[in-house]
Amino acid sequence: MGCHLSKLDDVDGLGSPGGKHGSSKTDIRHRNAVSLDIPRRSASGVGGQRQRAHSLINQLTTDERGVRTAKVIRQIPIEARYEIYRDKILGTGMNGAVVLAKHRGTDRICAVKTFSTEGRGDGRLYNEVDIFLRMDHPNVCKLLEVYEDESHVYLVMEACMGKDLYERLALQRRYTEEEAAVAAKQMLEAVHYCHTHGVCHRDLKLENWVYAEARPDAPLRLIDFGISQIVSTPKEKMSDTHGTVYYVAPEILKGAYDVRCDVWSIGVIVYMLLSGSPPFAGEN
Repeated sequence: MGCHLSKLDDVDGLGSPGGKHGSSKTDIRHRNAVSLDIPRRSASGVGGQRQRAHSLINQLTTDERGVRTAKVIRQIPIEARYEIYRDKILGTGMNGAVVLAKHRGTDRICAVKTFSTEGRGDGRLYNEVDIFLRMDHPNVCKLLEVYEDESHVYLVMEACMGKDLYERLALQRRYTEEEAAVAAKQMLEAVHYCHTHGVCHRDLKLENWVYAEARPDAPLRLIDFGISQIVSTPKEKMSDTHGTVYYVAPEILKGAYDVRCDVWSIGVIVYMLLSGSPPFAGEN
């Protein structure tokens, strides 16, 4: 099982009926990758809320669902508190790049995710910020503060300095059953927490689970809620099609699913950890 370059085209035209949470457009995509037998995959598109607000911060502070807003910093530029290393890119999520930063007062190393607010509505930004403000779990990446200027919103998060599951698997080739069980337990606990707090992630994959530190027994952290959906109950149906091809539950492709789609994706991840290969290898 050797490394190879893989040019992967977008997968479109699968379609799904429009519904409460989105349109009929399918957004399941591939991207260029360097990999083992498991090409890195990227999901694209955000369905759901498309509301426009004059200020994301104003929208957060007046939100009827009562999200915690103590972490929202008003009228202070992020550069006043953080030295941002824009050339040290940690990764790129659905809605923006993530770079390294250091708190000027404490020297704490953090990660900053930057969203541009120019030329688009605030719906997808609000969705991810709203979700992060709800989260407080040892296996979910922690949001520390939120800043906003005239053209950007900045999420200051804990810096996860370990590799993601994809990179760990590329080095190890396979996880032992014991290692996979430890990872599966942490993933299931994080996803259970999300579901009980009204959040369906919808893009669980190897790349979205990152180790907090470089040590082998470091805890996993769930990242990137860029296409996640807020639901009122675990059985609430969604219909817009999002996700990453290898990990997508059949119900998503059929256009009628609920939060259990995340459990399917965890099953695919565990299979990959144990075998070193994806469970499906079809041409379409």
